[in-house]
Amino acid sequence: MLHDGAAVGYRLNSNGQEVPVFNVLELFEPSRFSTYEASVEVDGPEDIEALSQACDHSGIAFEHWTGVDPESV
Repeated sequence: MLHDGAAVGYRLNSNGQEVPVFNVLELFEPSRFSTYEASVEVDGPEDIEALSQACDHSGIAFEHWTGVDPESV
């Protein structure tokens, strides 16, 4: 993937670190991975942790993009 280095925004990754978001200028080679999006309603932080562990166990990357601290759910 080629981008111009100018971040168009920021988001938190699954480790709570802020990472830049870039617009793609060119894609050299498609990824062998698919991207999925899910809207999930949970009762508490343990549900988010269970989903994260299930994804880890299956070898699936997991990112919590809401910006909401799971501990406050």
